[in-house]
Amino acid sequence: MVPGLKKICAWCGDSVAEGDPGDGVPGERVSHGICPTCAHSLDLQIQSVVDMHQLTHEEHDQLPFGVIEVDGEGVILGYNDWESRFTTFAKDRVMGRNFFTEVAPCTAVRSFLGEFEEMVASGRPDRRELDYTFELPTGQREVHIILTWQPEPGWGFILVREATT
Repeated sequence: MVPGLKKICAWCGDSVAEGDPGDGVPGERVSHGICPTCAHSLDLQIQSVVDMHQLTHEEHDQLPFGVIEVDGEGVILGYNDWESRFTTFAKDRVMGRNFFTEVAPCTAVRSFLGEFEEMVASGRPDRRELDYTFELPTGQREVHIILTWQPEPGWGFILVREATT
């Protein structure tokens, strides 16, 4: 654990660990990982609390929810197997393309893209949740979205879970 780094679960938002706030601002430096409770309930083969950014794309493929890794412009850097099955978009079709304007233009609205842009513009780590309706080739799908942003190294995640009724 890096001193002064607070780690929260990217999925549930619970505090995972908190380091010594070396800069005097508790919780100022935030990282997003997976908490032991979520790791256990999701039946992950990950042995310890890990930063989402440290997981490989193969480990993202183990997660039972969508993981879309994006840079500050919304360009897709990673796209896991769950998300590919959910959207029916092959990974090679979406990698390197803009999530908001090319892959899922239905998200280029204030309540989705606007939230992401605010997170990036703030220059601070952030995590936000929203419920959304995706317009997919297979029809409308209700989802729960978690957006995370980490200014260092300059990318974040769009986590997608199908809404439960």
